[in-house]
Amino acid sequence: MSTNDNISETTGSDLESSTFYTQSEPEPVATTLIQTHPEHQAPLTSEPVTVSGYKEAPTHHGFHDALRSNPLYPSIHELFMWTNPVRSGIVYGIFTLIYLLVWLWDYSFLTLECYTLLALQVLWFAYTILTTKILGSDPLGGRFKNLDFTITEENVRTHVESLTKVWNVLVSRIALVFSFSNPVESIKAAFLFYFLAQVGNWFSDFTLVYLLVTFGFVWPKVYKQKKTEIDGLYHKASVMASEQYDKIKDKIPVEQLKGVLGKKKKSE
Repeated sequence: MSTNDNISETTGSDLESSTFYTQSEPEPVATTLIQTHPEHQAPLTSEPVTVSGYKEAPTHHGFHDALRSNPLYPSIHELFMWTNPVRSGIVYGIFTLIYLLVWLWDYSFLTLECYTLLALQVLWFAYTILTTKILGSDPLGGRFKNLDFTITEENVRTHVESLTKVWNVLVSRIALVFSFSNPVESIKAAFLFYFLAQVGNWFSDFTLVYLLVTFGFVWPKVYKQKKTEIDGLYHKASVMASEQYDKIKDKIPVEQLKGVLGKKKKSE
């Protein structure tokens, strides 16, 4: 066998393997973007890193990257950014209506769900009568009749992987806070818990959910339009907060806490 024949056979086998690779099932777009984009090369587990004797808390980037790995992230991002104003307005309007019905008229979620399904059934029956008996044809071309709400194992696997990444980031953060590996972070978390406890006394759970959803619909759009002004105010507030934080931090016996915790770990 000649050298040219060997080259042609090698090239042919390489082409076959390359063809086999390109014909394989593509990965979800959201996952591919995270794996290939340079901004998202950091591991998603966000393991604490030891710096100057303290374990650093997992940054918000790890949590954000974990959320971005979910295939639904692009659709949710477009919804909150009002990319399609009609769709965003309808979703926010429906959620506001549900909140008002629950808060003002004391409807339960089960009652609302059953009434909603009943209304959809009546509308569907009226639409079917209109298109078959009166118009004789469906102006939407049977689009609603061909809706498919089934899910595949691949979709379930992708969502489970995304939730696993989010869970790992949260567990890393919680373990850091409760282990006092970084006393400053633990004390900050204690103040946060106290603040959230007071907020829980002011509002009901469903009102808090509604306020969070409203914030999600309002804040991204406002920030996009007023980015320069908001960044300037945020910088000033950060400087003032850092000054106050440094004053409080100097009064906290961090080194003593570190020594006590260190002795406790050695004894264990």
